[in-house]
Amino acid sequence: MSTMINSLKPTVTLLTLVLTCTASADELPNGIYSVADKDADSGTTVTRADTQGQIRLQTLLTKEFGTPSLVATSNDNEYFRLELSNAGPFPEKVKSIHQAVYIEGVCVVLGSRTDLDEQRQSTVIGFFSSIENARKIAEALSIKPQLRRHPGHKVFVRWSPSKTSFKPSEPIELTLTVENVGDPDINFVAGGSQRGSRDNQFAFIAHSSSGDGKAVPDTGDPNHFGGPGSWVNLKPGESFTKSVDVSKWFQFSESGRYQLTCMYHIEMSSAQSDSNSPMWDEFLTGRCYVEINE
Repeated sequence: MSTMINSLKPTVTLLTLVLTCTASADELPNGIYSVADKDADSGTTVTRADTQGQIRLQTLLTKEFGTPSLVATSNDNEYFRLELSNAGPFPEKVKSIHQAVYIEGVCVVLGSRTDLDEQRQSTVIGFFSSIENARKIAEALSIKPQLRRHPGHKVFVRWSPSKTSFKPSEPIELTLTVENVGDPDINFVAGGSQRGSRDNQFAFIAHSSSGDGKAVPDTGDPNHFGGPGSWVNLKPGESFTKSVDVSKWFQFSESGRYQLTCMYHIEMSSAQSDSNSPMWDEFLTGRCYVEINE
């Protein structure tokens, strides 16, 4: 009998070591972790709160979150931006640049971070989805999430071609006019996505046969590298205009009348240059027609 007990001791010890080295997701403390792909040999598998894909949390780098802020990035309050200002300090040797915040079971993968300062602290930013996840994080960090609500604005939008007809080989210029017909001021940035072949603050859908035909394919180059922006403040009764060349989206090779569904995206803000101020995405949409003649 004593021989059997002695032979079992190494097996029991080995099992104990394996269990203590592999924590479940529910047992993980809140903090900032280094991460690896879900197929890595080590770490704890968790579900990320942006794509619902899986990753492995590995080394706990710090439990200090610095000064947190939580801001909604969509009008329906289903997408959020988490910023941890001056988080850390981080360890002397941080081997992985891939990191994630883990708070009350919510995993937010960090998309950017500032360089470590003299205190080995850094500001880190991540994005995630779900108002429920936002509430869990906000409660754990003792903060209030900055939610969006409609700012009460009213606008009149018009899209108009610069000529009655165009040749297929020439620029096809449209002018956007937006007038503030409500009571509050309207504040937004014009620019920021035009350092490329076209200004991607605009978007279009084109149909032939005055809208009854097939959609015209977008053959333009959507790539851009940001661009300068200017602050626009529209007081009640004031207007904003901007022109755009639609031939940077479509090549109208056949004569005829085309229907254009047009959109200009603005991010409205109540305060200039404040990323934590209340925001609202507005899409200035409308419809117009262009005639193409050989």
